[in-house]
Amino acid sequence: MNIDHLCQVKELVVDGEQAVTGFESIPGGSAANTIYGLAKLGVITGFVGAVGTDKSGKLLMDDFKTVNVNTSQISFKKAETVSVGLHLDKHYNLVPDKVRITVRSGISSNTWIETLFAFRWLMVPVVMVGLMVLFRR
Repeated sequence: MNIDHLCQVKELVVDGEQAVTGFESIPGGSAANTIYGLAKLGVITGFVGAVGTDKSGKLLMDDFKTVNVNTSQISFKKAETVSVGLHLDKHYNLVPDKVRITVRSGISSNTWIETLFAFRWLMVPVVMVGLMVLFRR
């Protein structure tokens, strides 16, 4: 769960500088994007994790609430939310051989162990169901 900062430039270059011609900040993160998409399709979803108490954390929570994602297991931590900078061409495309991504770490990168321990009671049933499915094949 992070904020993606999309920086549009006229042309992506391997070496050199480019002026930013467009800028947009949007919610991101592969798991968060998946949960958001499922919720938008009407699937009952929830997310477990943490966000910072900064403006980005509030934006992420508000975004989930617009599609009714259960956010009761997302905690606010006194830190900054992870942010990712993506440098895109004039059509907002990532160009594979010229991809420029920068990451500023924050709260979600430090909480996965806390989250596992908070839900340790869930681990045994999940493992048991996984083993049952595996051995039924």
